[in-house]
Amino acid sequence: DIVTASWDGSDIVIDVDGHKLYASKKVLSMWSPVFRRKFDADKTMSEFAMPDKKYEDVLNMVAILHSCLGVCTTEIDYDNVEALLRLAREYEMAKLTRECKMFVNSRAIDFDTMNPLKQLMIAKEFDFTRLYKAVKMKLGRISFTELLSYACDVWGDGVNVQPEILCD
Repeated sequence: DIVTASWDGSDIVIDVDGHKLYASKKVLSMWSPVFRRKFDADKTMSEFAMPDKKYEDVLNMVAILHSCLGVCTTEIDYDNVEALLRLAREYEMAKLTRECKMFVNSRAIDFDTMNPLKQLMIAKEFDFTRLYKAVKMKLGRISFTELLSYACDVWGDGVNVQPEILCD
């Protein structure tokens, strides 16, 4: 992706875990009022760090935000949706949250495309009420063995089933 090297429209460098990402202040500001306030407060800012963030998560976020320019092809997927939702919440990116919600909702139909316990955890954490109810209803119709299989996928073989996720 273009965001890993300087490009014509880049005017800000984001340092994440020792890696540099190249972005447009206008694009970041368009998506996030947090970024807008940051850049408005310091018009000469040319670089900033995002400590305590994972490089891959921020790389995906920056690439998706810049996809509107046609320079990046990164998409929301099963592997990045949860991290994107957390970043969207922290940086107040309502449009990214909506796009992630649409992605997760589109996978609620078929448990083969996205683990239903993962969907349930995302729905609960990000207050996707309708999705939470739909997935919970579907989970009520599967066997305990299937439920345990999904739990092992989410929490590993030494699964400690968290029944509170199924309770209101």
